[in-house]
Amino acid sequence: MKKIKILISVDYLPSVLGTALFLVQIILILTKKILTPKIPLWYSKSWGLEQLAGKEWVWIIPVLSALIILLNFAIAKKFFNQELFISRFLNFSSLVVSLLLTITLWRILLLVS
Repeated sequence: MKKIKILISVDYLPSVLGTALFLVQIILILTKKILTPKIPLWYSKSWGLEQLAGKEWVWIIPVLSALIILLNFAIAKKFFNQELFISRFLNFSSLVVSLLLTITLWRILLLVS
């Protein structure tokens, strides 16, 4: 019985993350007109013009989030029957990475709008 509950929670998480990712894309579409031509995206580079990227580069954040979610869930599904801890860890890490990337995107949108 316990394994069924875990399976349901693992199957439930992709739909939640998929919905959140869809909402992020809707927000990007709605804010596209108010974005400045250059946005601060490359925070690892030195301060100034090197940090700026074109506003179309803001789409890299949800695309990267989607790729990480898909990769982690594919690996987690493979390890679900063998290593439950690895499966749970990958699912949790997908949630954390998606949340952090969404917060980063939100901060960028608040900064430039």
